Amino acid sequence: MPLSCSSRLVKNARFLQRPEVAFIPSVEPLDGFGSLVPTSILGRLERLPLEQMEDERLVQVISKKRPPSAQVKLASPLFSGTLRFVQATFTSRGTNLAVPDADLSIAMTYASLAIVPISAYCSQYGPNSLVLANTTVTFKASTAKGKFNDSTLSGWVDELAEANALRSDSCLVFLSPQGIVNTDADPTQGVLGYHSVSRSGVPYAFVNVMGDGLTIDDAKGYYALALSHEIAEMTVDPLANGSNPEVCDECLPPDQFLLGDNKPISEYVAGSMITGQGGLQGVTRKIVHEYTGDLVEIKALGMLPFTVTPNHPLLVVKGRSRGLSIAYDFPQWKEAGILVTKSRGHDGDYLVMPRIPGNRNDEEISLKPYILMHQASLKQRGRGAKPHSSPHIEALPLNEDVAWMFGLYVAEGSPNPAHRSIEFSLHSDETTIVERLGVVMEALGFHLYTQPVREEKGVVAIVCSVILAKAMPELCGKGAKNKRIPDAILYHSDEKIIRAFLHGYQQGDGSKKVTQGGFEVSSFTTISKILALQLQLLYGRLGTFISLQRARGERTGTIQGRLVKMSESFVGSWCSDSRATRRKRLHPEGGINGFYLPVKWAKKHPYSGEVYNLETDDHTYLVNNAITHNCAGNCNVDYRNYFDAGRNWLGGSPTPGYYFFIDGIATPATVAQCPAPASSCSYPPPKPSNLGGTAHQ
Repeated sequence: MPLSCSSRLVKNARFLQRPEVAFIPSVEPLDGFGSLVPTSILGRLERLPLEQMEDERLVQVISKKRPPSAQVKLASPLFSGTLRFVQATFTSRGTNLAVPDADLSIAMTYASLAIVPISAYCSQYGPNSLVLANTTVTFKASTAKGKFNDSTLSGWVDELAEANALRSDSCLVFLSPQGIVNTDADPTQGVLGYHSVSRSGVPYAFVNVMGDGLTIDDAKGYYALALSHEIAEMTVDPLANGSNPEVCDECLPPDQFLLGDNKPISEYVAGSMITGQGGLQGVTRKIVHEYTGDLVEIKALGMLPFTVTPNHPLLVVKGRSRGLSIAYDFPQWKEAGILVTKSRGHDGDYLVMPRIPGNRNDEEISLKPYILMHQASLKQRGRGAKPHSSPHIEALPLNEDVAWMFGLYVAEGSPNPAHRSIEFSLHSDETTIVERLGVVMEALGFHLYTQPVREEKGVVAIVCSVILAKAMPELCGKGAKNKRIPDAILYHSDEKIIRAFLHGYQQGDGSKKVTQGGFEVSSFTTISKILALQLQLLYGRLGTFISLQRARGERTGTIQGRLVKMSESFVGSWCSDSRATRRKRLHPEGGINGFYLPVKWAKKHPYSGEVYNLETDDHTYLVNNAITHNCAGNCNVDYRNYFDAGRNWLGGSPTPGYYFFIDGIATPATVAQCPAPASSCSYPPPKPSNLGGTAHQ
């Protein structure tokens, strides 16, 4: 069972309780917030896609405003004050339940040692101080049916604060014994604890103790993981309202764009999805710190340039020139600042672009969230939802025809909300495309009609559907600059679906030409950087390397006599003719699992500001489709659970699969030095069997 912390769940639930939202009643039911909204949704509400929310009211609420995501900058001070352990006795059905005095004493001893490195770790975010009270606060509580919820716990905190004259510079720590259940942190569901703040502004931490006979080294994993985690989180975010970083959910410059959730690295948080060597995966932690020094801008053949810190590790293959051939070393992690450019006849480094696997097998794309949005909109306007008079299909079957239609939409499609339709802008000569589109739409239950655009020799193919007008821009991006490939297609395991999508896209936005040497070159042009990078990956899955270039930067230009701001654009080109292998910018079909791209230049630029790094499920993520290492194992950080009287590490390691950084307490002397040199990396590069590749000189 995966282990977790429910701090984010409680934050999101309290957001839904706000008077202006009022989705959850102000009085929490005894069975907890999860009895009102599934915990799988509530714990990810700030980032969960609308299509994964099937509750009509919830879709309506969240489409207007989401709970705040974890911040990277401080909005309020860190905690400076005293940790006070509560010696709590819970009475249920005539039985008293409590953590034994001896175990409580052990936990307090552990905390007295752990708060030193915890405070030092948190100091990278701002000043703080942690002191442990030598005495406990006693409390007795009666519970119904052996359970209580966070609202009840928050009320107890306020009672204790009033009785003991405590303020916001005290944090109450509750250790919950076995046999009693906080329904917002149910240990049977793998929840080890959380932190929050009471109505009167007093912080508190709640920890489930998973056994008796505690020891400082906690070899059985009964308490230290959750206790160190909640203390660290509370220290940086004592208000528990999302205004400060969620440090335990944790380098590139903030504007570096990454695929996955398709946004700058500064906007990623724990739980975001990102593309790595193994495909789409989760982000488990984000790290941000101030940096002053050089950044390295890197350009490899056929890849868009990107910028990283000099000590950021990239997966590299060294190529050694042997006349007209190249000998390749085993892939290894190498710091960006010491890359060697590759030129013909000389040794140098190659970056690696993976052929990502397909790990999805979607048979349909649900339209239900957009139907619910439409019905909610009708009700809000007082018109009522009448699905019987306006029937809607609830899903699009994900077959080759529909994948082709999606490809054509990404190339030439747009919504027309005013006309409650989607439109495809085509040339008047593209009659076969219009005919096929009509057949596909008829099979789905929609009617297609056309309108000529005579002055431009064009035709607009129109499909009237308010649901498609809502769904298509959500699935494929709003506006040409934000066009993207739906994840259900980009990561689909069936190559027939991929080929059908690409065929539709190329019919819309593709072109071909014959070079002076007689080679046929295919290409596409787009102003969406997301789409350009995704197309490079998608064609790569089929064994074709697409050479990407930025065709133009942002500038002001004239279109039809009007002065307009023109977006940057990107061109992808490829040639499958083996005779073109040695031609610049034209690349052959790829290898088994990766492509090797020679580094053409690396430039240093001065920089001062925040830099970011991410920790991910497989310890990699892609930067402009080059494989880079994440933070885990590449930072000078000791993962500490256990301390002796001299504050020396007693041993132990994080629980396998536990991704909430519960026991990641950084050594004070090295906390600000992430990322460390690649030589300290504890994750080996892929084995040759997992990463064969074709190189491009």
